[in-house]
Amino acid sequence: MDSFEKNGRSESVQPDIVEVLPGTLLPEVIQRLNRLCRVPVMVSGLITAKSEVYNALKNGAVSISTTNQALWFI
Repeated sequence: MDSFEKNGRSESVQPDIVEVLPGTLLPEVIQRLNRLCRVPVMVSGLITAKSEVYNALKNGAVSISTTNQALWFI
């Protein structure tokens, strides 16, 4: 992320969404990505608990991707 902050956002790459892994990132990282990217942030990987889903959403993730079927429809 430091490189991203130093060089800024490339005008040649304009994603619709940014997916970051692992999804259990610290809340500060998700918040920082939201400020830097200016596009929605989706988190994926290693999400195993309902509290991790809520934590990611509370801190700015717009969606969660997980293979844990128990978390698909909460």
